[in-house]
Amino acid sequence: MKKSFILSLALSLGACTLTRETLPLPAAFFAEQAVDESVVPRHSAWIGLSVSLNENDDPSSLEMRPGVRVSAVEEDGPAARAGLRVGDFLLAFDGVSVQDPGLLEHLLANVAEVRTVELQVERGSRIFAAEVIPEIRSEESGRTVAWVERALLRVAVRDAAPRAGQAARLGPEVVGLGPQSPLAEAGVRVGERIVRFQGEDPGSAAAFVRRIGLLLRPGDEAELRVLGSDGSERTVKVEAWSPGSVLTRLGVWPVFCWEDELASDRGVFWIGDLLLVQLFRVDRLGREKRWSLLGLFHWRTGEAVLEEAPVLAVPLGAAP
Repeated sequence: MKKSFILSLALSLGACTLTRETLPLPAAFFAEQAVDESVVPRHSAWIGLSVSLNENDDPSSLEMRPGVRVSAVEEDGPAARAGLRVGDFLLAFDGVSVQDPGLLEHLLANVAEVRTVELQVERGSRIFAAEVIPEIRSEESGRTVAWVERALLRVAVRDAAPRAGQAARLGPEVVGLGPQSPLAEAGVRVGERIVRFQGEDPGSAAAFVRRIGLLLRPGDEAELRVLGSDGSERTVKVEAWSPGSVLTRLGVWPVFCWEDELASDRGVFWIGDLLLVQLFRVDRLGREKRWSLLGLFHWRTGEAVLEEAPVLAVPLGAAP
């Protein structure tokens, strides 16, 4: 009797299923650029150079290779006169490591006068220094206020001007912290700067926001090096915000089973699986429910809603 009870219990536990899934991030949680649309005069240095991300040749790797790739060099521009070519890698601008195009744009915007700037360039196996004299140009455009990451760290950052004596330690400056921000709970304050993220240079504000989405998932641990307003540095460890998890499957075969699919808004519940027929079963699809009793009686309740195919906007004059 005792052995039969233990065997039955083992079989019941083996047939028991319990699954929890992490809730998906709300659709409104995405990184975005906040821009002041007012037209303002803007002064920026120009060296006649276009660059792109120096992405790893292995698409499965998240590691960023140092520098940015030179994608275009304007004829007779400062960069061309300094000997730069398409295919070179720009590693540093005036002593500051350049890891993404946004940071180079920010550094150029902070050159307020005509002066000599040193570029560190890699070409093949050779690394050399090239001196350029940027041209100061002005234009009217909208001004980027901040880059916003709404989900995991809930932070708004911007590219800030170098501080005196800290030109080589730029880093995105924190300009806002959202509700339940892990950074705020760890003591990070507005005005402080992120100088390392997961052990790497965070790059520009745009690159930092992009890296958060690439390197973190809800609940992951993140390590940041923060530069305080007084010039002191400290390491901060936080846990990325997570929406939590919910029970999505519970059952003991062949007694009952309940299952809920979050992504497709489907669900099922049955009692008594007799292999060929179930004593009772209800399938849910959105607001519609389909009921079955003994496999003989069937009926529906609720409302079936058909999803329309998305309509693609076609510009005027373009072929659909």
